[in-house]
Amino acid sequence: MKVSMTLPTMASGCDRAALLDWCRRIDAGHFESLAAGERVSFPTLEVGVALAAAAATTERVRIVSTLFVAPLHPAALLAKR
Repeated sequence: MKVSMTLPTMASGCDRAALLDWCRRIDAGHFESLAAGERVSFPTLEVGVALAAAAATTERVRIVSTLFVAPLHPAALLAKR
């Protein structure tokens, strides 16, 4: 069975140190991948930046985006990312 973990990008108090700590712990654990998404109902970390930080911090796990809210981003920039 493959199990993924979602980063706490939507949790209040999630800062740079907490995000990087989560990434390192997920990579050291038994998870297959880590994911992040964004929402419009409350403040979240920028999903592209969170996924880039996860990619830079991990070596083993796959990086997955769960949700990009397309209308929040310029179309060409979102396609490029």
